[in-house]
Amino acid sequence: MADMSTTQRGESMNSLMKGYMDATTSLTNFLKEFESALEQRKEDANLVKFCEDNKVVLLLTASPYEKQASELLTKMR
Repeated sequence: MADMSTTQRGESMNSLMKGYMDATTSLTNFLKEFESALEQRKEDANLVKFCEDNKVVLLLTASPYEKQASELLTKMR
């Protein structure tokens, strides 16, 4: 979220929270749901990172340029 404006961050959090509560939610439930939402967001980010770190890159050609680019731009296994 570092590269987002204050308004974008606020809109992002509003959108996130609308899926967890409505205007009748108590403060206690709000805090529980907010913590749950943040934890889910953290888990989602960890899954994305895991997938990126473990993605298998298939080279389409025998070009040394493609091989070099894949080694520089991705994590090869």
